[in-house]
Amino acid sequence: MAFTSLALPSHTPRSSRPTSLSEQIIKTWNLDDLGECRNGSQKLPKSRLKDGDWKCITYTDSQRTELTVHIKGNKVGLYKADGKALLAANRKD
Repeated sequence: MAFTSLALPSHTPRSSRPTSLSEQIIKTWNLDDLGECRNGSQKLPKSRLKDGDWKCITYTDSQRTELTVHIKGNKVGLYKADGKALLAANRKD
């Protein structure tokens, strides 16, 4: 079943909620999806950065990959299982 909206864009209220940390990671590293990320029993925080390594399952081009999201201070990095950094989509080698 398809739903359509009849509201004009100028009349549609904008959300003031910032994008979640997961959404930012998906966009920055051009991922199709970011599965659940865990650090022991803790889940990846929704918005605030919390130092630590988070084990995640990601999906790109129908490929399932296990990555580590490393957070230290205000910096976030993604690392493959072999320890190599995954470059952000907007960066060039």
